[in-house]
Amino acid sequence: MREFVIPKNAIEEQAAIHIAAPPERVAAVYRDVEHWGDTFPATIQSARVIKTGNNWKEVDVTHKQEGRVPNTLIDLSPTEIGLWESKKKFNAGFLNRFERTANGETHYVVHAYIRPKGIYKLIRPFLVGYVHRQALKQVKGYVLEPLKVAVEKQLASQTNMK
Repeated sequence: MREFVIPKNAIEEQAAIHIAAPPERVAAVYRDVEHWGDTFPATIQSARVIKTGNNWKEVDVTHKQEGRVPNTLIDLSPTEIGLWESKKKFNAGFLNRFERTANGETHYVVHAYIRPKGIYKLIRPFLVGYVHRQALKQVKGYVLEPLKVAVEKQLASQTNMK
């Protein structure tokens, strides 16, 4: 079993979106690593699972700009998923919570924990505001909105097939 431990000294940010689908469905689309290139087309070229454990998967992700980036996906519950990624300038952890709303849809919340590396670690105090803005912008534009589009598109195509 792997846990999702919030790192000390991380720069934290959070963002959320409403998705018109049940939380289990949204979480399932997020967990479908082999389709991340379709789900997150602006940033991910491809992704594949290279190793699995009891509640985790090591994922080889090819980002369009960053190249190959190792990720670890951790299943914490049916509606809570941790993700760790290690990029050139920072390590990041993302706690993804898929919360059920009163009408059975999803309030999707991403908690981001960013830890600068190398020289960026040394100048961390000067980067906090910038990292907050960039994390919020990127989580919204590259994770929340694309996942919403993918899930709702999938549901619409299934409805049209009936």
